Amino acid sequence: MSYSRKMALVYPLTIAAGVLSELTVSTLSAKQVREIGKKYDTDNDPNGFHALDQEFELAVAMTGQPDDVIAQLKKPDYNSLVAQVDRLTNHTTLDLLEEDADAKREAGEKVDKIVFKPDTPTLLVAVHDPVNGDIADYRLQPPTVGLTRQLRIEKDGHKRGMMVASTCTGLHQDIIDQFHMPDFNHLMERVRDFLTQQGDFFQTATLTD
Repeated sequence: MSYSRKMALVYPLTIAAGVLSELTVSTLSAKQVREIGKKYDTDNDPNGFHALDQEFELAVAMTGQPDDVIAQLKKPDYNSLVAQVDRLTNHTTLDLLEEDADAKREAGEKVDKIVFKPDTPTLLVAVHDPVNGDIADYRLQPPTVGLTRQLRIEKDGHKRGMMVASTCTGLHQDIIDQFHMPDFNHLMERVRDFLTQQGDFFQTATLTD
């Protein structure tokens, strides 16, 4: 299961199955995106080729289309696809919900107020815990100073972040790895807030919830 968006092609393709005039772009899990990212050393990429190849592989994975079909896209359509890939990979759950609401308003549809509580969020895409079943929401608690002091010995930033996230949510890291990217981005953004923001920041958010 994924969160998906439809994208019309300005320049439709003729492929073996017929005319392709629309793409479905779907979110991937944090683990899937990280595994793709491991193939490309974008930190040592003076020409930007690794980043372009990573972008292309994400586009293939997120559309479910073969490499040769994505390669046939006209560049303007590919640029639109890359923009959607970026949104579904780098934006948060709330960002996407707000974008969807704006699109409905522009189409003249009635839009209900978005209810999204940062510390008790509903997942955009539910995940499965083999012990507890499907998880559609979870609760966040700030980490203690003692925990953050203990984790200083972990040099790998991703591992350290996952350890904190697991403690803050009570979820195993394997479950967090299943979070689709918008949900994962929200979680990690909230963890960063816990680690860097002062108490007043959270008091204000609580009072306005």
